[in-house]
Amino acid sequence: VVLTPMLPSPATALSFWMKGQTSTNSTFLVEGLVDGTTWTTIQSFVTPSSTGATYTYNASSTPALPANVKQFRFTY
Repeated sequence: VVLTPMLPSPATALSFWMKGQTSTNSTFLVEGLVDGTTWTTIQSFVTPSSTGATYTYNASSTPALPANVKQFRFTY
């Protein structure tokens, strides 16, 4: 689990690079802490691709970055 520091104001975008391993049945979960109380799933990757890629989330992306997120959690 990787937990980012708490941001002083809500995030307007999140971008990260990820490359999965060759193992099957693994999951990479990206979550945002909304209003300081509720962890909300932004995206779940089942058996992430072994080809590296950059993922970006904002208000107009699909999936969209939820409003009022001040912290992120990445779980593999």
